[in-house]
Amino acid sequence: MRWLLLLVVTLSTATVASAASPRLDQLAPQGAQRGTEAVISLRGPRLGMDPLEILWHEPGIEVKALERVDDNQTKATVFVPETTQPGRYPLRLRTKTGISNVRTLHVGALPESNETEPNSDPNAPQAIEFGTVVNGLIQREDIDYFTFEVKAGEVIAVEVDGLRLGRTFFDPVITLYGPDGAELAKCDDWPLVKQDACLSLVAPSDGKYLLELRESAYRGDGNCTYRLHVGNFPRPLAVYPPGGRVGETVNIEWLGDAAGTASQEVQLPDVPTDALPYVPNDQRGWAPSPHMLRVVDMPVAGEVEPNNKPQEATAGEAPGAFYGRLNEPGERDHFRFAAKKGQVLHIRAHARRIGSPADMVMRVLDANGKSLAGNDDDRGYPDSYIRFQAPEDGDYIIQVEERLRRADDANIYWIEALAPVPTVELTIDEQERYIAKLLDVPQGNRNGGVLRVGRRDTGGAMAIDWSQLPAGVSVEIPELRGDFDRVPFVVSAAEDAPLGQSLSVLTAKRTDDDVPVVAAFKQTNWMVRGQNNVDMWNFNGTRPVVAVTEKAPFSIRIEQPKCPLVQRGNKDLKIVAERAEGFEGAILVRMLYNPPGVSSNNSRRVTQKENEAIIPITANQNARTGEWPIVVRGEAEVNGKLVTVTPLATLTVAEPYVAMELPRPNVVQGGTLNFPITIEQRTPFEGEAKVELINLPPGVTTEPIMITKETTEIAFELKVADDARPGQHKGQFCRVTVMENGEPVIHSVGYGELRVDKPLPPPTEATASK
Repeated sequence: MRWLLLLVVTLSTATVASAASPRLDQLAPQGAQRGTEAVISLRGPRLGMDPLEILWHEPGIEVKALERVDDNQTKATVFVPETTQPGRYPLRLRTKTGISNVRTLHVGALPESNETEPNSDPNAPQAIEFGTVVNGLIQREDIDYFTFEVKAGEVIAVEVDGLRLGRTFFDPVITLYGPDGAELAKCDDWPLVKQDACLSLVAPSDGKYLLELRESAYRGDGNCTYRLHVGNFPRPLAVYPPGGRVGETVNIEWLGDAAGTASQEVQLPDVPTDALPYVPNDQRGWAPSPHMLRVVDMPVAGEVEPNNKPQEATAGEAPGAFYGRLNEPGERDHFRFAAKKGQVLHIRAHARRIGSPADMVMRVLDANGKSLAGNDDDRGYPDSYIRFQAPEDGDYIIQVEERLRRADDANIYWIEALAPVPTVELTIDEQERYIAKLLDVPQGNRNGGVLRVGRRDTGGAMAIDWSQLPAGVSVEIPELRGDFDRVPFVVSAAEDAPLGQSLSVLTAKRTDDDVPVVAAFKQTNWMVRGQNNVDMWNFNGTRPVVAVTEKAPFSIRIEQPKCPLVQRGNKDLKIVAERAEGFEGAILVRMLYNPPGVSSNNSRRVTQKENEAIIPITANQNARTGEWPIVVRGEAEVNGKLVTVTPLATLTVAEPYVAMELPRPNVVQGGTLNFPITIEQRTPFEGEAKVELINLPPGVTTEPIMITKETTEIAFELKVADDARPGQHKGQFCRVTVMENGEPVIHSVGYGELRVDKPLPPPTEATASK
């Protein structure tokens, strides 16, 4: 379970009115030893403008003081209690003008030290104490060398945090050399620590050992910072079992630690979780980072050998969980469960997700061993997933193997066979690519976004409830249509709402019945992206942060449309800005989202000193009809980017009021043509409507015609100039403008073609005599 801890420190600094949200680029240093006090610099644009508090997404660190250094830096004095587990602790800084993005502070168990240059010569390495954390930096083509002294038989454990610091795509490699200069061990990547590296071995002799650290491709820059842990601490490569049932005490075995086989009893919580951090520890110390255990509220079955054949399958239950490891070449494990005809199960394997090197292949067999379903990778990820529906009552078998039939003691896996549960997966759409949407709400103003809803084992319209908001804050979120997956929302703060924040909660329910629905919110805070923007490292928030900030110098609203936008039609959406005295800047306005089949111009502005802008919107012929909630986003430069939104408005998308059938005639240059059109009246309208024939070729003209709801036929009189462009001209249509409530309902209806021919040449004497 993740939650937010708050510490508010009041600072006597001058108020910076009307500024944009701060951005947290760097923590220096990026970690601290537990049981100590540390001073951390938070650096990035606007971080020093009235800092108020640090928001921790997990408990364990206390803030003693905040000190403004300058507009772009705040210094925090923090205390890490001895009881705080090693690992990463996500944080944000809140100022009077907003909340920063997430960065992580990393807690270790060893004393902290710093890399000292020059240390790029293996013959002149930096000497360090055995049992320390080194904070350093790798530049381009840089290699850092460290030396330390140990006794024969002592465990040497090394782990480096590089990618996991969340700065950049940094892929560190560590190599350990013995006192005689021979290479003893090398590690580039290991699934438990992602692109980072770790190793553990027993020192073969007394003496000085040399540790080499570099980037795998000899790249590097000012963002390639690292934390290098060197000591005799436990560093198992995997733990087994990788989970258990709620409330139970599980004996966790360490796999791959140089000290040999060891185990530790772990009391599991009373509530399920897919990521319970477990940090191995003993008299030698603590591992630098945790293993994530899965905790479930259903039966759990561990493999019982032999289970390499279907007829030897370990018995379990479904719904239920199963676990094992593939530590023999070509090994296959089998688990048996009973199911009723038509019963549906979501069967998912977890290996890479829990730090295992295994690349799983999973199948479901019938009781006789016949394959019924199988999967290798699920949506590009090397763990397997099968949606299985039992064809009849009976026993079924889950079969798993490593894709390349490789063996490894760390090839652990965990399988969950879950019954369908009506679930909605909620996330807030990014308004800027790869930047998580922050909900900074100015006093007396609004912010907002678009909630994307993924339905699993459920359907229909949904009502979303948003609770645990800051004082003075409310959220308006319309009902989500049953045939759509997005809905806009607006978060509003009262004029007198106090500055503050909360970690809010989203729930959902179906509006057409009382069937319970599980709402799972996740917001990806991108930290490191790899090639083709693949997500390499992130922080997933499970509750949206909402903050009240100082007043903004402008607000915007939509002038509520009084008539619909019709399919194949267009409309002007009027945006009105209200400015505080002294603010004259331009405001970029654009729709937060477009209803299906609707498009809008996203580059319109309320220009400097003006108060209005028009956003043109259009609907294609397949635009989904009905009433759609809409919101417009306003963005201005106010000591950085400041964003507000309009209140909700309603856009009605309707079918065209009329349909028309256009002819495809020929006409000669210099002539005239009667262009008849048949009209089908679909929606009655009051008064007269203007019909214009559009896209005529150059040199062909006509006049508009007025119609009423009774008109069924009209004819345009086309005048064709002597020099009208000859040829086949396609794409004529009628623009029909109906006035409704003082606003135009503009249609584009029908399709026609017109061929313009040159006149036949005058007859010659020869042709006339024939």
